[in-house]
Amino acid sequence: MQNSWYVKEEGVHHFVCECGKHDMLDDNLSEDDDFEIIKFKIEEIDFSKIPNLYYPDNTCSQCGNEKYLDLKALLFDHKTRCWSTVKWKYKEEITSNGWRVGAFIKIPKLNSQTKIITTEYVELASYQVNIDGQDYFSETNKLFLRKSMLVDENYLGFNKILKSDIYKKMTALILKNPSKNLEWLKDEEITLEGLFFFMKNPNIRSTDMRFWKNKEYFLKDMNKYRYVDTFLLYTLNNRKEKSLRKSVFNSYVKMMEVGEYNPMADCIFSRSISDVNHLNRALNIDIEVKKKLFNGCHVINIKHFINFLKNFYDEKHIVQLWLSIRIDDLLHYLVRDSIELFNNKEKKEALTKNFKKTSLNIRAIHHELTRHSRRIERIKMKNEKLSYNDLVVASELSKEGITYKLPLDFQELYEWGSILHNCIFTYKNRIVNGSSTIFGLFVNENLTYALEICNHKIIQVSAPYNQKLSELEREKVDRWHKEVYMSNLMKLFR
Repeated sequence: MQNSWYVKEEGVHHFVCECGKHDMLDDNLSEDDDFEIIKFKIEEIDFSKIPNLYYPDNTCSQCGNEKYLDLKALLFDHKTRCWSTVKWKYKEEITSNGWRVGAFIKIPKLNSQTKIITTEYVELASYQVNIDGQDYFSETNKLFLRKSMLVDENYLGFNKILKSDIYKKMTALILKNPSKNLEWLKDEEITLEGLFFFMKNPNIRSTDMRFWKNKEYFLKDMNKYRYVDTFLLYTLNNRKEKSLRKSVFNSYVKMMEVGEYNPMADCIFSRSISDVNHLNRALNIDIEVKKKLFNGCHVINIKHFINFLKNFYDEKHIVQLWLSIRIDDLLHYLVRDSIELFNNKEKKEALTKNFKKTSLNIRAIHHELTRHSRRIERIKMKNEKLSYNDLVVASELSKEGITYKLPLDFQELYEWGSILHNCIFTYKNRIVNGSSTIFGLFVNENLTYALEICNHKIIQVSAPYNQKLSELEREKVDRWHKEVYMSNLMKLFR
């Protein structure tokens, strides 16, 4: 038995020590005036000063142990929440459909007639993982798992401690007894999350693949090509040129050196650019652009955008456009916004039909696209009011000569986009679903700048035609964000 226990049955105090000794004290027979069962009222306990809670005052007659767990208080009393130490064990099983780890505690079971003690196993929680990657965590004894234990002078919930341990046990159990599809992972260092990935994708045979971005778009093909080298040839559209193969492999190595590979850019360019020399240049665009700009945008939208450009410009200049982009540069946001304009077939066809060829730079293309997009949206537009939470509304004020306002409806948002010659009207869905907030910044009662906030951070702020603000004006905006917007946010948590 891994714990020492105290339990009272029919007026008899039982002390079952982990050394095996069973001491008893009958209230009716005891003449020991010094004996006392310590019971604390939970509201009177100073957890930082009392190291052992709910321990009866008894010393084992065999080994001298003085620490006993009150069985009923631990497992059945919701009032006693904190314990200095509790031990439990695990049972590992290989099932017909996967693996199971159960956490259990051994408690004494007393026969009131014979006074003989037997051991009873009480399951606290169990964790089941199936070979297809489905997992189930069951809190068998919820009351116990709501309590806490002293760990390094801090009280941690049994739930958190047990889950952490049980996940480690499960990982070791699976690697020690893998299913047929996981046998190749035996010598790998891998997390439970990584194991789930390979259970759900049983044909993949490379641990690197679990670190790739945008896997959801390529899982079918990753399962088909299985290994890194064969999948990279797939991203290259199975082109045979040695220079292209070298470029795509070098691109992969560079991206994995900084943590993750995003196949989306190489895949799209290899299917959109035919000339070998221009494709070689495209495969070597900035890896940060590949990681971030090609992440989160649907592959079809980006491909539509490149194919749209091919209607008006040659491959050489299209590739040069992508090579000019740097992350955190304004051009990055202009390209991102331009891509999002191609998110439905009707709009894509209308933009292609009405677009007038302009100089090949992203500012000019973005301006022309948003001009037509606003026209298309205005036709379908309904004059619906926009609503905001109290935090956002409280940030509408004037500070250092700039007045911050929220658009009242889609009509006003459209008018702001026309005045500033930008695409903020296309952000209407983001505003509605709460992923972005747009502020109009007025100077001398004239709309002068537009500001986008996402996840409480300033994503972009720009003047007409997406020009940058002066350093002085940007400092003013940053102070408003810190002293007004973020200050209001903090008030919500007080």
